[in-house]
Amino acid sequence: MKKNREKIALLIGSVLVSIILVGLLYFDKKSKEKFYLNKKLEKLEAGFFITTDKFDKISDITSKIKIKKDLITSTLYTKDFMKRYIIFNAMCDDFRILKSYGCKDVLFVLPDGRLFLSMESPGKYGKRIVD
Repeated sequence: MKKNREKIALLIGSVLVSIILVGLLYFDKKSKEKFYLNKKLEKLEAGFFITTDKFDKISDITSKIKIKKDLITSTLYTKDFMKRYIIFNAMCDDFRILKSYGCKDVLFVLPDGRLFLSMESPGKYGKRIVD
């Protein structure tokens, strides 16, 4: 009978030690997951702030660039296809500055949603962008 009690005590002790070890491993795993997710979140947050900063700089640069509003608006309201190049030539230097800061395209869109002029691809015309 004493041997059975020893076996049962040993079995219960083994099960308890196993449960404790599994619990410790589980909490260690969860701790490492939380650490990893926090580091990943910090990287995403840093990337977000870098992107936001870049867009702030682009908007600041854009506001500092002199856009010849009268020329552009008067040209937009004409139906002459070739006048698009007047706008393109007027904006060419400013667009190069914007492009150097990562602004890949400047679009002029007509009120009906059709593309009037893409500074990146001046040959494109009439593609519907806005529905």
